[in-house]
Amino acid sequence: LGQAELKASEAIRQILNSEKIRMQQSRARDGIVRPIDVPGPLGEFEMAVLEIVKAEEQRKVESMNNPDAKLVRPMLAKTKGPLGELEQQATEAVKKLTDEEKQRLRNIQKFLDENRPMQQNEKSVVGVVETIVVGIV
Repeated sequence: LGQAELKASEAIRQILNSEKIRMQQSRARDGIVRPIDVPGPLGEFEMAVLEIVKAEEQRKVESMNNPDAKLVRPMLAKTKGPLGELEQQATEAVKKLTDEEKQRLRNIQKFLDENRPMQQNEKSVVGVVETIVVGIV
């Protein structure tokens, strides 16, 4: 908890400092200064949001230029953006998880083929159940 509290207070301190600088620049310029124009967490957040918006606008243009496709997925767009990268990472993670689970299932099946309960201990609960099921099938 101490580390989390320290990080949270540091983030708040950075936001306060960047907002003070932004207010000073707004007064000096006699106008509004956007968070992106001042270094700090809010500026970084605004920059990330703008990057997502630009990538989505580009994807929309791609969809309009490609009449055959109803939708261009973010990860298949010519200009990927943060959402495209995120989708690709999520897809890869799901594929890896699926492959690992398939391998685990194959290992369990192999183990059960080699170590059948009714062959190991016919009088155990699992051995009796397997003997009955195999007899019915």
